[in-house]
Amino acid sequence: MSHPAERIRAIEGSLRCFTLGLLGLVPVLGLPAAFIALYLHGKVTNDAGEGWNPASTYANWGCALGWIGVAVTVALFGFTLLITLMNLN
Repeated sequence: MSHPAERIRAIEGSLRCFTLGLLGLVPVLGLPAAFIALYLHGKVTNDAGEGWNPASTYANWGCALGWIGVAVTVALFGFTLLITLMNLN
């Protein structure tokens, strides 16, 4: 990754990944953004390869926030299901 255009794409992808990871923290509504952030993290990581990406920290945080968003949504769904089942008795 020595061409400046490739570096720019890697930086922009990393920042987009971080932004979508933040949006993914919104329970339920942020689920699509979280999945896109996870996809972008893989794409940016593969495209950058061994090259230098100054925004790789943003891509890593975007991935972590995406996973947290997915976990929160799944936990809220499970909690809602549990409460609903308990109220059926």
